[in-house]
Amino acid sequence: MLHIAKRSCHWYYRSFARCVASSNTHIDEEMIKDNETTPTTTTTSTKPRVAVIVAGTLNRFIFDSALKNLIKPMKKRASVDYYVSLSTARMKAYRSDSGYTDRLQPDPTLPSSSVEDFVDIEEYIRTKIASLSSSVGAVNLQKSVDIDSEPMLIARRERALEENPDEDPDSRFPIIDNRNAAISQRTANANRNLLRLHLAIQSLWKTATNWENEEGFKYDYVMFLRDDSLWLKEFDIRNLIAKGGDIFIPACDARDPPLQPSEINDHILVSRRDTADVFGNYYSELSKRDVKACMKLLPDDLTKVGKRGCNSEMLLKWIVDERNITVTKLGQSKIPFQRSANVKLPDGSNVPCFHKFCQSRKHPLTFTNESNAIKICKQIDWKKVFEIK
Repeated sequence: MLHIAKRSCHWYYRSFARCVASSNTHIDEEMIKDNETTPTTTTTSTKPRVAVIVAGTLNRFIFDSALKNLIKPMKKRASVDYYVSLSTARMKAYRSDSGYTDRLQPDPTLPSSSVEDFVDIEEYIRTKIASLSSSVGAVNLQKSVDIDSEPMLIARRERALEENPDEDPDSRFPIIDNRNAAISQRTANANRNLLRLHLAIQSLWKTATNWENEEGFKYDYVMFLRDDSLWLKEFDIRNLIAKGGDIFIPACDARDPPLQPSEINDHILVSRRDTADVFGNYYSELSKRDVKACMKLLPDDLTKVGKRGCNSEMLLKWIVDERNITVTKLGQSKIPFQRSANVKLPDGSNVPCFHKFCQSRKHPLTFTNESNAIKICKQIDWKKVFEIK
C-alpha cells in the first residue's frame, strides 16, 4: 500500500526487486526512530560485483543453462546483476541459406508468450534470476532495436550513398565484403544485426552505469555475452580473479578453421571495470572509426585486392590493440560454453546444435554424455532433416 524508495528502485522502472535487502545486507535498526530519516543500509560483503550483459534476439536466446551453470555457481563467490535485451522480431540471418538459421526457436524452457509485449517471458526471467538471489538490472524485450533513427548511423549511411549510390548503404560498415553482389547483400544484413547488437548492449550499459552512479559503487567485472551462449559446465569466476589482464576471452586456438593472427575470439568478453566502458560503448567506439584503417593492416590474400575488410573478430583485435588493452586468453574449460542454436524440427521437437564451435589446446572443454551428443550445426544434413528436395 505504501512504497517509499529512491527513484532507482521505483516500481515504474521495474527495478524494485534489486533494492530489497539481501541476506548479506544489514539494516541499522538504531536509525529507525520517530521523526528521523529512513534507514540506511550498509553492505559488509567483500564479494566481487559482476554485471552480466546479454543482447540479441528472442528466437536465439538460451537461458536455462546460464541459470544453472553461470549465475548459480558464480553467485557463491560474487554478487551478480543480470541485464538482457532481446528483439522479438525475426531478423534476416547472415547465412539464411544454411538450412537451419531460419528455423531457430527460443530456449524450450521459456514459456510460450500469450501477449504481444512478451511481458510473461520478462516476468519469467525476473522470477528465475531472483530465485538465485541475484538481481535484475534490466529486461528489455522490444520488437527490434531501432538503428534507423541513430544519428551517427544516419550520417554514415548518407556518406555511403554519396560514395557508392548503387549499393546498400550498410554493406561497408562495420564489415566489408564485396566479392560479389550476393555476398555484399549478405554482409549488409550481417552489419545491421551487428549494429543492433552493439546498440542494445550500449543501452544496457547505460542502465548499468546509471545504477552504479545511483548506488555509489563500481562493478568489478562485466561479462558481455551473446544471446546464444549455451553453458555446458559450471563457470568458476576464480579462474578470472587469479589471473592478470584487462579482458578475458576464450583462446579458441584449436578451432577449425583456425583463427587468423589478426583475429581474437569475440563470442564472449569479460572485462575488468577499468576497461569495460570500451565494450559497453562499443557501438559508439565503432561508429567513430574508419574501418578501412583496419582493412589496411590485412595481407592481400585476405582482402582479395581490397574487396574484403576486417570481420568482427579482426575489428575487436584492432580496437583492443590500439587501446593497449591487455588480453588474457583462457582455455575453453575455464569459460565452458559454446554458441549454440535450438532448431525446431518438423514434428515440433527441438534439437540443439553448436552454431559456432571453439576449442582450446590448453584446458580444453570436455563433454558430458549429454553434451557430447550435440553436433556442430554445419555438419548436419539439414536437407535430409527437413526433407528438402
